[in-house]
Amino acid sequence: MAEPIASQALLALRDQIDGLDKLLAAPAMDETATLAAAQDLNRSCTDCHRIYRSMDEDGHFILKPGSVPGY
Repeated sequence: MAEPIASQALLALRDQIDGLDKLLAAPAMDETATLAAAQDLNRSCTDCHRIYRSMDEDGHFILKPGSVPGY
């Protein structure tokens, strides 16, 4: 059975975070590559939040009803 889309997205996010971490830890940081990696990570987070979350009246993200089984 294939992994659910959300699980695949989380695995991809983990890889993006690992890549960004390596760029940040490099002895001579490549600012252009680091900025691009951070922007890609931000886009990935935003895309997922649009699917599975909404904003409450205070501007905080909350899970959309029914977006997580049993929640």
